[in-house]
Amino acid sequence: MLKSRLFTLALTLGLAGCAKHPGRVAPTACGPTSQVQIAIRPGPNPSFAWTPACAVGWLQVVRGDTGQVAWQIEARDSVNAFASPLVFGVVPSDAIELTPAMPLESGATYTVTLGRFFQGSFSGRERRVIIQMAQATFRP
Repeated sequence: MLKSRLFTLALTLGLAGCAKHPGRVAPTACGPTSQVQIAIRPGPNPSFAWTPACAVGWLQVVRGDTGQVAWQIEARDSVNAFASPLVFGVVPSDAIELTPAMPLESGATYTVTLGRFFQGSFSGRERRVIIQMAQATFRP
């Protein structure tokens, strides 16, 4: 029952996010247990594409050897509004940049993580949480 409600909410929020970007293809519906894969185009400003192409609401890039956040964005109003792909350091208009992009060091290892917002009753309280959907490691 909870999974069904979360899936319906996620689909509604994802499609609402696309309505703000008429040039984007409507995202695929993803639920909290969907298997999402990230493809990375390396370089000084890598791009991150994912399949299925569901809308996401959170992205973080962390340097592996230091744990330092190299870039982090979150959708405004906790709505899953980001369509695939995203380019490192390019902040979508519907995003808040929580950590500004820092230059990526050639040869260093980084991890990109995608998350989606879900709302539901957790531990007896109504909450909105970020659920990690995918993670991948890369070198610029």
